[in-house]
Amino acid sequence: MDIRFQFMKYRKIAAMASVALFTVSVLSLTFRGLSLGLDFSGGTLVEVTYETPVELESIRNTLIDNGYDDSQVVNFGTNLDRTN
Repeated sequence: MDIRFQFMKYRKIAAMASVALFTVSVLSLTFRGLSLGLDFSGGTLVEVTYETPVELESIRNTLIDNGYDDSQVVNFGTNLDRTN
């Protein structure tokens, strides 16, 4: 059984595809940048559950009053669950 694959026959097409993908990748990083989540940007994630619904703005104001100006308060799950 003599099987021969002609890899070099498609070298120019493969090279053009590689250059095109590389160019698209570099342009994407240039214009969109990286989206760094909590894993890469550092910080602490705190999940809090309340027995009664609480307004997000009141939580934000409480955090700001206590010196946490750059905290993020978001709704996650139901209106009883809060993540800050």
